[in-house]
Amino acid sequence: MAKSKEVVKHQKLAHALKHGVPPNTFYKYVDPDRSVRQKLGSQVGQRSKVSEENAEFLVHHTIHADRANDDFAPSQVVENLQQLEPDMIND
Repeated sequence: MAKSKEVVKHQKLAHALKHGVPPNTFYKYVDPDRSVRQKLGSQVGQRSKVSEENAEFLVHHTIHADRANDDFAPSQVVENLQQLEPDMIND
């Protein structure tokens, strides 16, 4: 027996709420019309404020300091980041 549209909509809402996903966000991914569905992972959060190259350099630089038993304090990592990305503002 086919489920009514209202039952299906209620089940989708319950599933979204159970997993803590805002219903409007959830519906974008499970729309019955496949042509308007968003692909998972296509819009994940905000874009990084740090360039990919600087992020990679900072990670490797921090790991190197850790391996040399010369750990950086979080404040030192932030200072290094600000030197690499001087336009960044403390938010």
